[in-house]
Amino acid sequence: MSWRIYVAGPISNTDPCVMLKNIGEGIQASRELIKHGYVPFCPFADFLYFFSEPRPSLEKIQIVSIEWMKKCHAILMLPGWEKSRGSLREKLIAEKKGIPIFYSIHDLLMAMPPDKKKESKRGKK
Repeated sequence: MSWRIYVAGPISNTDPCVMLKNIGEGIQASRELIKHGYVPFCPFADFLYFFSEPRPSLEKIQIVSIEWMKKCHAILMLPGWEKSRGSLREKLIAEKKGIPIFYSIHDLLMAMPPDKKKESKRGKK
């Protein structure tokens, strides 16, 4: 079983170009985690929910993401998270739940190597 990692960072922006850049960076970080053997949850792909009907509300999508985050073994905070209300909320929830928070893939690799995962309470049902 691999470590489940929630990827958090800024997504929304009034400038569509910045928003697309943020989404790209989140997806790229998730791909990097996959490459290293992690199982990422990537809320940066949530925008896809808006391409079909009926469209869920943003609040509903955020609730779904938070529920997945609570099942993760750790959270990776991407650059710019400090300016994101959503990321600040995710960080606060993670702290309350005792979920480890990392600010770089390197630090995550050092603390939780993908090949060293042991069965933990967080990993059991």
